[in-house]
Amino acid sequence: TRWKLSRPITMNNKSMGTLEMCTLQENHELCTGQLPIEADRMIDAIAETIVKIIEREEAEAEIKVRQDLVAALIKKTKVFDHET
Repeated sequence: TRWKLSRPITMNNKSMGTLEMCTLQENHELCTGQLPIEADRMIDAIAETIVKIIEREEAEAEIKVRQDLVAALIKKTKVFDHET
């Protein structure tokens, strides 16, 4: 459809994609570019929320990697202690 609003999804100055909000019916406000401020704010808020979700998921994945590394180091330390 040609009646849509879109916002880039960017994180750390890197493009992650685009959020598009569309309508199947002609909407005079979308066609003329005279968007209601509420629609503009809403798509901005949704795009910001998506970025926060991605950041949280990446942080959780990094925490898991580090927890696994610490667990492996502790296990090696315990094995080493038992050998001496």
